[in-house]
Amino acid sequence: RDDDSPMRSPSQSGYNSRRTSWGSESTGSRDSRVGPFASPFDDSRAPSRAGSDDEGVNTQTVSEKYNILPSAGLLLFPEDVEKDDYLHNPDPNEKEGRITCSDLFSKRGITNLGGLILITLGVFMLFIGYPIITFAVKYNEPKVNSCDSDPMCIRSDVALLKNVRTGLIDPATPSSVMTRKSVNGKTLNLVFSDEFETDGRTFYDGDDPYFQGVDIWYGVTQDLE
Repeated sequence: RDDDSPMRSPSQSGYNSRRTSWGSESTGSRDSRVGPFASPFDDSRAPSRAGSDDEGVNTQTVSEKYNILPSAGLLLFPEDVEKDDYLHNPDPNEKEGRITCSDLFSKRGITNLGGLILITLGVFMLFIGYPIITFAVKYNEPKVNSCDSDPMCIRSDVALLKNVRTGLIDPATPSSVMTRKSVNGKTLNLVFSDEFETDGRTFYDGDDPYFQGVDIWYGVTQDLE
């Protein structure tokens, strides 16, 4: 080294180097605001840290770092009065805005309540009252004799299932005719018989399980067929 150069203390050299570093950073930050990597969070009003020994301490506030300013509509003071404050902070002792009996039982309220009651009663009547009334009317209506409107109706009591037989052979058939010898000598068994010995037996359509009386005399129609 040159002997003529003055001696510099280590603290002074460190201070100069640190100051030079801060100066370069500030220069670079100024260039970065106009360069291709400009950041909207760069604050030109941030105080310089040149000559500060607190390297690890950030002295910037949030508003200085991110450039946040209060807007014009921000409520800065809680005592400010707005037009709709009475809606958010109602006074229990204040009569204005309180619902009274006249509001509850107004003409419109009574009309709405009456309509709702009528609709409810109608639904109950449709799904509960109508089925009950229909069942009660059918259960209590008097029995009507079907023969009153039918002149061909048999009014006397007729025994049910009178002509029904349980087999093809009439029980009144004698046992002597149950079998017969054929011309070839084989024994033939009786498969059906009807003795027609029951009095009052009818042969109208549906009266007898085996026979039906058919009117085949064409004299009534003068051979129109």
